[in-house]
Amino acid sequence: MEYIIWGVGNDDQIGKLIDILNEFEIEVEFRDFRDHPPEFEDLQKWGEFEGEEFPINLRSTFFKKNKKNYDKLNTAKKAEWLARNYHVISRPIIEDGNGEVLSIGGRPERLLKTVFNLNLRDLDF
Repeated sequence: MEYIIWGVGNDDQIGKLIDILNEFEIEVEFRDFRDHPPEFEDLQKWGEFEGEEFPINLRSTFFKKNKKNYDKLNTAKKAEWLARNYHVISRPIIEDGNGEVLSIGGRPERLLKTVFNLNLRDLDF
C-alpha cells in the first residue's frame, strides 16, 4: 500500500518519519504544501477528520497572532488563507493511497505504532 504524507519539506519530524518508512520499505509520496497547496476539499476533509472546520495547529505563534482576523473570514476565505499560510496547518497529514485520512499530527514514533503498526526496535541499524 502506498501512503501520502502532507507537510513542509524542512520539517525535521516529517523527514525523520519518511526516512524510517523508507527503511521499512514502505512506499511514501510526500506532498510539500509549498509545491502542492491544499485544495478547499482537502482542508475540509482534514478538518472533518479532526472534528473541526479545518486542521489548524492552535499552538502556532503565527496563528495566535492572526486568530482575530482569521475568525472574521468566511469559510472560503479561511481556506484560501490556510493555503497561503500552510505552516499553521497541523502536520503531518497521512492518507492512504485512496486519499483516506489516517492521521493528522504527531511525532514519528507514535505514528509508526498507530498508523503503520511498526516499532523502531524492528529496524536493524
